[in-house]
Amino acid sequence: MIVKFFRRGQGSGAGPLNYLLGGKDTPREGAKVLYGDPRLTEQLINTTPFKQKYKSGVLSFTEDATQFTDCLLYTSDAADDSLRVD
Repeated sequence: MIVKFFRRGQGSGAGPLNYLLGGKDTPREGAKVLYGDPRLTEQLINTTPFKQKYKSGVLSFTEDATQFTDCLLYTSDAADDSLRVD
């Protein structure tokens, strides 16, 4: 298993969302959101006051990246400030 965190997270929320899902005019083929709202995630990233606005990384169970097609966005629940995945 490969676990890696990237040194990104200081730009606009549109950057990581466009990377994962594709732009408005050119959606990324095969990408789909399993849980969460991409626009809400973008708004949360854009409005956070911290220098490091988001953290990105990869969990890989194979060396072949073409086997991964799904995208899952984790959004912090404001009520209990924990990450939820259903």
